[in-house]
Amino acid sequence: MFIESQNNDFGKELYKALFAGSFDCLKSGFHVSSIKLFLIGIDSVYFIDSGKSNLGNWLKKYAKGMPDKIEITSQELVEHRNSLIHYGGLDSKGVKAKRICRLIPVLKPAVKFPGIKKIRGIKTKFYYVDELFVCLSEAIDSYIDDVNGNKNKKTQFIKNMKKVIYDVK
Repeated sequence: MFIESQNNDFGKELYKALFAGSFDCLKSGFHVSSIKLFLIGIDSVYFIDSGKSNLGNWLKKYAKGMPDKIEITSQELVEHRNSLIHYGGLDSKGVKAKRICRLIPVLKPAVKFPGIKKIRGIKTKFYYVDELFVCLSEAIDSYIDDVNGNKNKKTQFIKNMKKVIYDVK
């Protein structure tokens, strides 16, 4: 998992710069804040990867198993990210327009309702916070493996990392 990738220079830098605060919030019981910080970290990773902002494409490339593992599509996660970061709630524009399901994070051992439920007229899915973190951590591992296996990606990583994070040593 991503935390174990800290033995590798790229994984260590990404963790320190982008994800340590998220895990601190999670340990302290600030679960929604930890999700927000983790998703902001993911935003930075996909910008570092491409120099552009396109979370959906990054997820499709590196989090291929996400729909099977946690029953969330990349499009749903993008909308969830938008709602948490930009709207301060669970309903993005896509959710309000009923184009996409609302996602609600739950903690184990709470029962996660399977499938899609209608809540106040909006299709809603539930997911476990820790399962999302594991799935996205695996995507980051896949990205780090990609960087380590490709000299051009390493060069691009270093160039874009400097754009995003100036204080990493």
